[in-house]
Amino acid sequence: MEFVFDIREFFKLLFRNWRVIFFLTGFVVLISSVITLYVIPPEYEARVNILVTTEKDAEGSKNVTASEIDSSLKLIDTYRVIIKSPTILEPALKNINKEIDIESLLRKIEIESIKNSQVFTIIVKDQDHAQAVYMANSIANVFKEEVDRLKNLNYIHILTPAKIDDSFTPVDRNPIFNIAISLFLGLFLSVGSVSIKEFLDTTIKSEEKIRRLFSLSVLGEVTPITIGKNKSSKANNELSNKLVINRRSSNFSNYQNLCARLKLSPSVKKNQTMLITSPNSSEGKSLTSANVAIMMAKSTKKTVYIDMNLRGPTGHIAFNLSNDRGVSSFLAGQDQLSEIIQKSDEPNLSIVTSGSVTINPVELFESERFQQLFTELRVMFDIIVIDSPSMDTADTMYLSSEADGCVLVVNPGKTRIDATYKAVEKLKSIQANILGIVLNNKEK
Repeated sequence: MEFVFDIREFFKLLFRNWRVIFFLTGFVVLISSVITLYVIPPEYEARVNILVTTEKDAEGSKNVTASEIDSSLKLIDTYRVIIKSPTILEPALKNINKEIDIESLLRKIEIESIKNSQVFTIIVKDQDHAQAVYMANSIANVFKEEVDRLKNLNYIHILTPAKIDDSFTPVDRNPIFNIAISLFLGLFLSVGSVSIKEFLDTTIKSEEKIRRLFSLSVLGEVTPITIGKNKSSKANNELSNKLVINRRSSNFSNYQNLCARLKLSPSVKKNQTMLITSPNSSEGKSLTSANVAIMMAKSTKKTVYIDMNLRGPTGHIAFNLSNDRGVSSFLAGQDQLSEIIQKSDEPNLSIVTSGSVTINPVELFESERFQQLFTELRVMFDIIVIDSPSMDTADTMYLSSEADGCVLVVNPGKTRIDATYKAVEKLKSIQANILGIVLNNKEK
């Protein structure tokens, strides 16, 4: 099975998980907004523009060569280093009325220059706007004095000193930009998490995935059956309460549609023997088998339900019948077929329970009475519904040889794709006729 990206499936995935995407994105935006507006302290910026001139500029000469201008431009790179050196910063720190070390001050300073310009800018950032202005001006003044002292020339000119402006605003805290980024990040995280979860989820989820992976039709979907607290039955058991007794029963229409598709299937023969199994145990095959048998009987078809799960039978529990005699006693030669067929409360429906639990049913399935069992049942009934063990046992391989068609029951969100793939391949290996797949406990 190779992975194929389907854009329609992707958008369906997003639509199914729109609540997760909406709330996760909203949560990220909310957290980002709170942090931006209330947690991160605002930071202000002070800027001092510095002009670097040549010797002739300083003397007022009009004949300045290109090489001299180029020399002044190269000086800017030198001055970048000088400004951030202890030679400049230590005297500046003495003028700053704040407890701060050189390393901390360095993190607040930036030097900005424009290409092919003799002007560069000293930028200082601080949470206190006035302090940022004072530090920027102090560094600029110390720098000018130090360069003038070293060269004994007035090459440095402070064009625009930093000043306190009533309209100053924080430079690093941009709520609109931060919220926009958080919105994008939230969408990315939410869509990404949903996509990764779907990619890592190896269970069967949808009808489209079944068709794409296995090229099999979905015969029907059965929603989870809920049992009322005060509902009771003869045996007071959950399985019996989930049978579709009448039209008021939960999932009546779902099973009705399922049976209609089974009867109208092109592969159905006159004496239809249907085997119902699942990739693993506890996926709803026994309940599906019982309800399919009931619905077939309601359509005036003479139907028999036969519990062939001799390792862990449940048919007698579902129909509240005795399990003293059944398939195992017939195959062992202890009873005749007429002795193990029981009547149910549903007209046209007969039940054959499993009989006593058998550790190794394969030995019984290899006997002559095994084929005799189904030969006689085909004569007596229009429809035979086989409640089979799951595909993780060898029993189903023997039973499928007696079935005209096989139905695979899977549980969305529980049945794994690889287990279903193995089950389908096993049935195909013995040329079993796979009628389709039933999605049991499919959420609406």
